[in-house]
Amino acid sequence: MSSVRSAITFTASNRISRRAFLGRTAWGLGTIALGGLLSHNSYGDDGGSSSQQQWPGLIHPLHYPPRAKRVIWLGQMGGPSQFETFDFKPKLPRYRGITYFFTLMSKDTELVVKNKELLQRQVTSAVLVNPESKENIALGLVMTYCYRDLAGKTLIEFDVDKNSKIDQSLKDAPDILSQGLIVAAENINKTTPRMLDESTRLDSAKAKPDGLNYNYTLIGMSDADAMALKANTEEQTSKNLHAKLDTEKLLEQGATLTFNYSNAAGKRLFTFDVKK
Repeated sequence: MSSVRSAITFTASNRISRRAFLGRTAWGLGTIALGGLLSHNSYGDDGGSSSQQQWPGLIHPLHYPPRAKRVIWLGQMGGPSQFETFDFKPKLPRYRGITYFFTLMSKDTELVVKNKELLQRQVTSAVLVNPESKENIALGLVMTYCYRDLAGKTLIEFDVDKNSKIDQSLKDAPDILSQGLIVAAENINKTTPRMLDESTRLDSAKAKPDGLNYNYTLIGMSDADAMALKANTEEQTSKNLHAKLDTEKLLEQGATLTFNYSNAAGKRLFTFDVKK
């Protein structure tokens, strides 16, 4: 008896820990289970009481009808932590994964931020094409990609998880340049056809293996007047493209930008290329 008393008695100066308290009291569940399995005669009952007269417990009736038929009690020293049990943790998937941090150099920051959609599509497709990464993501791994500037400010952040999909339009592209051209054409075509001025309409853009085709229609202008504008249009277009950061980057990578001008009837009037 003294040993039991010493096991559960503690003072303010020698407090029992939560782990120790649960460890010591948990063994009493075995005694409770044994009592439930033994006959009521084991408690000194005279045998005359029926099952309905037995003690019904503290909660009677129960909140819910019992469904468990068997209980397995594991008496483990230490036992599993709360992180390794089957308790539902809603936020766990969000923090279960790997975070990759990238620093953007000052000259690339504006361009990367402007083309963040392309970056996310490229990275996602590249990760999901890799068999090992694809298998880990299917098991619940979350891969987070974080891009920062030189000051440490987060500019772009996105996740690749089991809900991410391979971009089929980029899957068969042979290189990063081709992928960039595909996305550039898609973005242009979101707002076409559109009037650039009172006589020029941009109809569409189409990616090709080594560049982009821009298709224009000249409206309310004779063929002779249109041909007279060719030299000035080619010079001005080339100047504008080299002045823009995104198109200049494409040209530096070897892309050829082709401009096709037609009349309202669809007849091709003139074509010119802009290269590095």
